[in-house]
Amino acid sequence: MIDPFTISIPPRFYRTTTMLHRLFVATFVACLSVASTTNIQAQDSKRPEAQKQYAESLWKYLSETDYRKWERITPSSDFPSGPPSDDSSQHFRLASKNSDAAQGEGVLVVTEHYQGDSDTPTAITARRKMAEGFDADNDDWHWVHYAASGKPMAISAESNPWAKDGFAVYEEDGRLWVFEISSPELTDFVEKGELAKHVIRPGAGPAGMTLKAPDAETISRYLTAKPGFETKIEDGRLWVFVAGSEELNDYEQQGELAKHVIRPGAGPMGMTMKAPDTETLDLYLASKPGFVLKYDDGRLWVFRKGSEELSDFLKQGELAKHVIRPAAGPNGVTLKAPDAETIDAYLVAQPGFVTKLDDGRVWVFRNGSEELKDYRDAGELAKHVIRPAAGPGGLTLKAPDAETIDAYLRVCGLN
Repeated sequence: MIDPFTISIPPRFYRTTTMLHRLFVATFVACLSVASTTNIQAQDSKRPEAQKQYAESLWKYLSETDYRKWERITPSSDFPSGPPSDDSSQHFRLASKNSDAAQGEGVLVVTEHYQGDSDTPTAITARRKMAEGFDADNDDWHWVHYAASGKPMAISAESNPWAKDGFAVYEEDGRLWVFEISSPELTDFVEKGELAKHVIRPGAGPAGMTLKAPDAETISRYLTAKPGFETKIEDGRLWVFVAGSEELNDYEQQGELAKHVIRPGAGPMGMTMKAPDTETLDLYLASKPGFVLKYDDGRLWVFRKGSEELSDFLKQGELAKHVIRPAAGPNGVTLKAPDAETIDAYLVAQPGFVTKLDDGRVWVFRNGSEELKDYRDAGELAKHVIRPAAGPGGLTLKAPDAETIDAYLRVCGLN
């Protein structure tokens, strides 16, 4: 039998904390017809071969060994990412001969996930602890989440432009299926194909995509999820907390906070927002992929994620050299940044799109589109549309087609 710690993780899995675009949990499987296993297999072929081989090799090992004879453990807290555990979950740990730490490099943990009163797991997660620096976003754990049949549903190091932590997404004919990663509906979808019972929300998703999900609550939780924040939907209102904050702990222990602020209609889908303070609301509304924001004396500092300027700011505070843009941020907050280019790039950035500033104009592309690839390969597109002064701050927009501009403006709240 093979040693699971010798199964090679493909090089494309490796990530660093200095990447501008965080790679989120997702899979590339999509089902094109009800109960069509052939189409599911065809969609699975979109996953790079090295990733498939790793997931298959690990599952082969798990299916041939009695991992239930490993040390049974009860973690003091849940794992930092991936499918969440609950009281019914069972965990089994195997340490390599070279590992001394309880959860140091060279540890493999298998988690069985259960639903209801079933005594058979509906899904299995295999987590392997890697060397420090392997993947800071996942606390250096690499994991694969399987259906009970062994089909991989999500892998920690896969990327998808629409994915968010805690969710698996599947693109199908321009629509986006959204599942909570631990839901039984995800397993049903992967095993059987399109769900008979589901909801559709036209144009509500990133880049104006139509969303499909098992229920409306899943769509709401997906749309309101943002890195660095915990969100709770209560009676149609959105509570926002900084992840790990004392206020979040108080809310989970005792319910509604006596002291909080309310901002009607300010959230996704026009939801009323509630938070411990105004700063939390502003940070949540202002956060965008690829940027790190810091409040300082009522002003909002903007940095590119992983930049040297961000590192300097965290070490020494205010930068000697910076620019200020009064009232340019969300809710009229003043922005500060190392340079004007950072502010401009931040203001035009939107989830689901890639934007490029070029000679005072903004190119707009849907994330992952063929036109974006062509632009990167050749520069200017021969065929494109221009919309003068239509963008944020009155900037002129350029895009492959009018539909892309319209979708972008809807996300910006300008259309």
